[in-house]
Amino acid sequence: MVDGGLVENIPVNIAKIFDANIIIAVSVAADITKNNIDNVFMTLMQSIYIQGRSLDQDNLDMAYVVISPEVGSISVADFQAAYKTIDKGFVAAKKSVKNIKIAIINKMTESFLFE
Repeated sequence: MVDGGLVENIPVNIAKIFDANIIIAVSVAADITKNNIDNVFMTLMQSIYIQGRSLDQDNLDMAYVVISPEVGSISVADFQAAYKTIDKGFVAAKKSVKNIKIAIINKMTESFLFE
């Protein structure tokens, strides 16, 4: 499930409403410390990023597993870097397989205990 930032960048609450068994969230937060704040528009964008990061963290805390590809150095506007971001996401997902398996096993064990 992807929201795209219209309501929530990381829609964990919505996944919970649909009673998802395991919620795997992907955090692709930009590194806002690298932004060059030299005009009103960039100041506005920085304030939106700061607010979004706070909301994102609340949702990430509710996920069973969080995958965090190392894409902070890639600009949102750098469309030429699309393949780089996909590759970085693939690497991060592979690193998370063990945690995903553990979350599935824990959830299955939990459901058997309460049946």
